[in-house]
Order: sequence, then C-alpha cells, then structure tokens
Amino acid sequence: MTALHNPDAEDEPSAKRQATLPMLSQVESLTSAKVATAKDECPSTPVDPNISQFTDGAHAAAPAQYAAEERMRSLGLVAFCDALAFAGLREELLRYSAAGVTILAPTDDAFAQVPEEVRTDVRLVRSLLLGHLCTGTFTLEGLKDKECAVAIAGQTHAVYEEDSHTCVGTACFGRTDLAFEGGMIQELTSVMMVLWLVRDSHTEQVWKKSLQPSPVVSTVGGNSNTGNEYEVHGCLLHAATGSLIPDGLRGHTRSIKPLEGEQRLAFTEITVLTKPPSLAKRRGVDAEIGNNRYRLLFSVWNTATQSYVTWQHMATPLVVRNSFHMLPIEEKNYRRTQYARSRGRPMPLTAREEATAAGCSGDSGRSEDGEGTQHEQALNMPRLAFEPRPAKGGGEETDTAALLGPGMRSMVPQPPKANAQAAPPFQVHVPREG
Repeated sequence: MTALHNPDAEDEPSAKRQATLPMLSQVESLTSAKVATAKDECPSTPVDPNISQFTDGAHAAAPAQYAAEERMRSLGLVAFCDALAFAGLREELLRYSAAGVTILAPTDDAFAQVPEEVRTDVRLVRSLLLGHLCTGTFTLEGLKDKECAVAIAGQTHAVYEEDSHTCVGTACFGRTDLAFEGGMIQELTSVMMVLWLVRDSHTEQVWKKSLQPSPVVSTVGGNSNTGNEYEVHGCLLHAATGSLIPDGLRGHTRSIKPLEGEQRLAFTEITVLTKPPSLAKRRGVDAEIGNNRYRLLFSVWNTATQSYVTWQHMATPLVVRNSFHMLPIEEKNYRRTQYARSRGRPMPLTAREEATAAGCSGDSGRSEDGEGTQHEQALNMPRLAFEPRPAKGGGEETDTAALLGPGMRSMVPQPPKANAQAAPPFQVHVPREG
C-alpha cells in the first residue's frame, strides 16, 4: 500500500502521519465482523490438558470434519494446528469454516521464532491466531483487489508489494491459494504482528486535553527476517467524511520491537489537537463537515516503506468538545476523581463543601482541567486548632500574637523577655486533614 511521504520533511515527525489509509467505508466494515474481546481472559472453549505448549505437544488426531486441520497438516503446517488446539480454537474454526474463512498460516519455522513466553501463554496464542483468521474465502488475487485482509479480531492487514514480494501486514506470502472445504489457506513466511486494545478511552473528550482514560494497546508477533523497524501510531479519522486528519494528535507515537513478548503501550499523553467544528448551524457549512465525531485507529508504521501496514480501530467513537464545561456530568465527575488521585489528595470534598462550592460557582466550580477554583481551594486549606498545648509548668495561658496573622502581631503588647534563649511558652498545633 503506497504511502504519501515527502522525503524533504523527514526531520519533521508529523510528516509520517500523512500516509494514506483506506476510507472509513472500509474501516466501518470491521464492525460487521465478529470482534473477539481484547480483555485478558481465558479461551471460550476448553484447552486440551494433554498439550502444554503447541510446538512440543503430541499431535491430536483430527476428526474427519476438521477439513482445515487435515489440509494444513498435509501441507506441513503442523505448528498452526497445534496452536489451534492449545488455544481452544478448533471448534471455533469449524464454525468459521461453515461461513467461509481465509487462514493466513505461518510456517513451522516462523512459529519457532516466536518467544517461548508467548508460545506457552494461552491468552497470547489465542490473540495471535485470531489475528491470522479472516472472514470470507479469498484467493490471493481477491486480497490484492481489496488491498487488505480483515481478521476476525477486527484488525486490518494491508496487502501490498514490497521488493518484488507480495506482503500482508508485516509478513510475506509463501504458497498461496491452498483450498480446502470451507475456505482458503494462504501460507506466510513469518508471523504477523497482531495488536489489540486492552483499554479504550471514553467517548466524551475535550479538545487539547489528554484522552481519558488513556488508551492501552498490546502487541505480539512480528517479522524479523527483513530487519524492518516499526512504530505504533494513533491516527484520527473524521467519522462523517472518513478522511484521515494529518497532525490531528499529539503524543500518539510509540516505538516497538518485532518478535518480542507481549508489549503493552500506554498512550498517556495522546491529545486531540484538531479543533472540533462549531455545532452551531451556519449558512453554507455542510452538516457532515461540522460534525465533531471521530474514530481512533492504532496503526503499525513500517519505517522502511514509510507506510501503514496493519491497524486496529478503537471500538469507542470519540466526541470532541470545545471545553470541559460541555462534558456530561458523569464524565466531569470521573475526571475530577482522577485529577484528585493524581494530586494525591487525601479525601474528596464533603457533601457540605460540595454544596457550598456548587452554590457559589455553579457547575464551574472547577477549571477545565479538573483543578479546584480559588473558592474550593479555600475550603480545603488546613484549619488552626485554637486549643494550644499546656506550657511546661502547667500554665494554661495562650499566646494571642501566635494565633493572629503576621500583620496583627505588632499591635499586641509583648511581655519583656527574661531570657533571650528561652523557648516560647507553647506552640500552636496545626493538624493536617487526612
């Protein structure tokens, strides 16, 4: 997939972001596919207890109805079959085959390069395989016409030409168009890089404020034969027009190493820089162009070809508001709580203080970033306890000057000091809340 890149702007990081991606019509087609969960959970089908890791486990005799496994074993793709059994995907593959499935199957040598910590983790193996199973039966020419292969897990792999090789995602095709009853097998010379969302951001977001909560992406797999280096980029799409917005984000780039164990990337600073169009109706402004809804993609950027080779969309759409005050009350409360935790506040405001702050300043009791206003900060200031400690010797007198502000102390008569080295008769104890 050819990318639009200006070599003269190599020193400008934002120039990379202007690579082309399929229009939203292709991206939205992902939602029609059955999307696997991105959470850390066990497989939905039981795991064979006799197989501890799919590269070393005993080969289970596949029933006659498992046409895909029989075909792959006959082609020497044994590791992929063992991985299906290890991850509990044999029955699911059978159901997918009933509607047609395209299997992007790496060779046994490619699987051998996957770290052992991945090959012995059921959750990671399952995620890896779901990124190699695609809905629909497609030949190589069919994939070239589509220019992409959509996996069951929702990830889209670009199909493109590189150095006289036909590639898909981060891998290259080997033997192709290996048909079986219920689908097609396309052999890969390496394991593709698979990514999925561990945590989505909320729908309601604020312009020039970091996304809350920060999205977290996990990756596993990748190609080490070509020596290409990869990055994971967040990409912003305008939902109505389907156009990729260049320089629409900040803090959206992370470097990544192929064929490592699971790598979790937290985009804690990702921020929407594109000012959302005004929602007010204006003469001559298209309603679709004035829409403030966006889609967020996380794409793998090939630094050698200067193009995006695979991407996964965040299921939650984004609605970008111009300011904090335009957020729903639920989102405001969430951000206030998170801000208080980040500042290490011992406890939230009491009900009385909340009511007082709301009565004085209404809904604008906090600034746009969630920080308390001057009135609310005054409520949180430590209070003086006007119960001084008894002086040494049993005296109960209080030092009035110590209880007054610095500007009032000069007005209070001071007793003569008997000894310049003598300590004050008592100290005012100032307790801290929490």
